[in-house]
Amino acid sequence: MQYDELIGRQFELSRADCFSMVRDLYDLNFNIKLTNYARPKDWNADDIDIIGGSYEHEGFFKVEDWTLKNLNPGDLLCMAIGTAKANHLAVYVGGNKIVHHKIYSMSSEETLRDFWRKSICYVLRHKDVPLVTEQKQDVSIMELLNERNRIQPTE
Repeated sequence: MQYDELIGRQFELSRADCFSMVRDLYDLNFNIKLTNYARPKDWNADDIDIIGGSYEHEGFFKVEDWTLKNLNPGDLLCMAIGTAKANHLAVYVGGNKIVHHKIYSMSSEETLRDFWRKSICYVLRHKDVPLVTEQKQDVSIMELLNERNRIQPTE
């Protein structure tokens, strides 16, 4: 995933914030154009659930029973920082790393450390973002043994 040009931006609400980062990253990497929703200066996610109320309209769906092992690069991590409902967004970019833009800080890449993991309310995945996580086949030990011990016919 490409995001180097999105790192190090100065915070400015509605122009360079966590949602701007998400919009720019999805456009850059997946050619997905997300709506630029208004974010009031005094926004409180517990009063107005912008994230929860708009994700389906934008083509996202909730990843049920997500774990760190099944996160896909491009997954949207919806976090609650000081509120009960999600008010911060980060994009999982693989390798236990996220990119996001914290309030009054520069946009950055960070390790998905405990603080961020514990802040996740839910994970969203866009229908048009390809899955790149390794899909492992379920094979029983008996199938493996039978295949290994299969006698090749002789001519």
